[in-house]
Amino acid sequence: MPEDRADAFLRMIRRAQRGRLKIYLGYSAGVGKTYQMLQEGHRLKSEGIDVVIGLLETHGRAESARLAE
Repeated sequence: MPEDRADAFLRMIRRAQRGRLKIYLGYSAGVGKTYQMLQEGHRLKSEGIDVVIGLLETHGRAESARLAE
């Protein structure tokens, strides 16, 4: 299911031919907002779309730090 959302997001970007702001919301810390955002960034980058991280707080989570590299 997350891949379907990423594909839909990619199609939306291509249709608009400009950047979009996407906000990740969650009820509490540790629910996967940053991890999901980084995974989606990797998918977009693999499709040739430039991705930039402005600010990233990993909160000591090794998986998030690894995805940010």
